[in-house]
Amino acid sequence: SHNMPPGTLAKKKKELSKEEFDLSVLGLNRAGFGAVYKQFINELEPEGNLCKPFAIPDYWPLYMSGDWGYRNPHAIAFAALSPDEEIYIFDEQYDSEMTVPDVCSAIIEKLWSYRPMGFPTPPTELQDRRRYMKMVLAAPLIMDPAVFQTPQGGGSSIADQFDESGITVQKG
Repeated sequence: SHNMPPGTLAKKKKELSKEEFDLSVLGLNRAGFGAVYKQFINELEPEGNLCKPFAIPDYWPLYMSGDWGYRNPHAIAFAALSPDEEIYIFDEQYDSEMTVPDVCSAIIEKLWSYRPMGFPTPPTELQDRRRYMKMVLAAPLIMDPAVFQTPQGGGSSIADQFDESGITVQKG
């Protein structure tokens, strides 16, 4: 501020959204905001988008969506759909430098902690994983279509690797 004319910061604060001000004036990392989720407010309702924790009823359908990354983190969102069609994001799997089989194991363990569906432990055998995922999710894991691309050098796509680990993926 010492290099700007008086009143510049106050003027910019009025002209820019909070996210734009934080990024361009304060230099804060705002990689998490964007056109899709810009409206998210990290406070309890009614002011924000968070609600007090509650047990998700067993009859609410569950969904997952994700973005793949190895070095750049992968992010898998776990969502429940209420009868009045409110979407509740209730958990996430977020990490980096994990293989697809390891991510799939983490996803299944996390889902199992919410809905065991008769399995005494998280399923590890391929056929049990596939059966479990069909029982617990209303639809396959929704991901960026880029995961369906085959590597230039050959080999399996990321979507194929998810399937080989028991989790079916559909294009988002």
